[in-house]
Amino acid sequence: MLKKIVVSIIIVCFFAGCRPSPVNSAVSQNIDDVMTKNQYILGDLTEEQKLEDYEYMWTNLKASFPFFGVASRLGIDVSGIEKEYEEKIIDSHNDVEFLKYINDCISNFTKIGHLSVLDPQLYEYVKDTFKDYPMREAWYNVINNEKTEKLYLNLLNIEKEYANIIPVQTNYTEGNVITRIIVPGEIAYMKINTFLQDFIQRDYEIIIDFLREVSSYKNLIIDITDNGGGSDNYWMQNIVAPLIKDKLSFTQYLLFTSSPNNDPYLNDSGIFINSKSIDELPYFKNINKDDLKQFTNFFSSEVSVEPDENSIDFNGKIWTLINNNVYSASDSYSEFCANTHFSTLVGENTGGDGIGIDPVYLILPNSGVALRYSMLYGLNLDGSSNQEFGTTPDFKSPDGESPLDTCLKLIERNN
Repeated sequence: MLKKIVVSIIIVCFFAGCRPSPVNSAVSQNIDDVMTKNQYILGDLTEEQKLEDYEYMWTNLKASFPFFGVASRLGIDVSGIEKEYEEKIIDSHNDVEFLKYINDCISNFTKIGHLSVLDPQLYEYVKDTFKDYPMREAWYNVINNEKTEKLYLNLLNIEKEYANIIPVQTNYTEGNVITRIIVPGEIAYMKINTFLQDFIQRDYEIIIDFLREVSSYKNLIIDITDNGGGSDNYWMQNIVAPLIKDKLSFTQYLLFTSSPNNDPYLNDSGIFINSKSIDELPYFKNINKDDLKQFTNFFSSEVSVEPDENSIDFNGKIWTLINNNVYSASDSYSEFCANTHFSTLVGENTGGDGIGIDPVYLILPNSGVALRYSMLYGLNLDGSSNQEFGTTPDFKSPDGESPLDTCLKLIERNN
């Protein structure tokens, strides 16, 4: 569960189909020259090859991606998008337009279930991530195929050409952990902007030192609003483990469909062998029966966290602030709180998709373009789709009121 850390001009120009703004005429001409020089970056795919990739994409997504029903209920016209972009693919004049239309097509799904075209910066970040993980061999092999490597190396090289024209703006997260004392001896506050894997070790000491400082406080507020996720290891190691005295755990249920694209991932992760037929799924009151028809199997998984050896002797109440921008690994933390009562959730429903494992990849055969998506359909406690409804807070913030204000009112009321 990874988050890109660089805003890439090549994505804006190649995948989004527009040029950075504002630019002067000379810069604009230089950008056009780079685009023209690289318009056949895929070797000038034929119309037949483009359509073959496009049809391959849709055939495999329909067989493997579990959230088209969710997308439809959120107002996305799935079949209309498929037809619209088929016509655009046919009319595309070069490889650049083809890449743009593939990206535009998938962008209509607003990253529901992590569905997206893998951009060059994220490819560079993840291509070696699974190298030393035996249960992620499929991830490593798929993303490191020769055609995809060549495409993304070319895209990264083109990005460097753009950087010579317009400097690349970076978006490194600095000051990821923000701490403050709201009421001395009573209320401590800690804001965490991202759970990015790279920040785990760096942030650990900051968090531990602060938790020791406020160990006698009556209330600890952990603010993860607008936290788009990163790694589950972050919140397990840096938040939960230091604050618990005994192991906390809960069982989650995940549904999936066996398919040619999903099966290598299901086998390598050990999910398939530990799964059961969907007919054996326990009863859940609010499960979507239409969605249920697409699945072949389910499995249950225990999520657990052991106390850290440097566990803080904290006896106060822990509050966690959430909103709709809490997604992926940060939603996973929210789900943990909801199921184990580690912390009281305040705010609004999260964006979901925190129940599952790393997104998997779908490689288009002619172009080498890599798509990523979540293959697992996680259930909330009541059986509702975690992707569709997210995690529900214990206390919802009224319209126009921030989760922090709601939390402070609750603390005042409980005193």
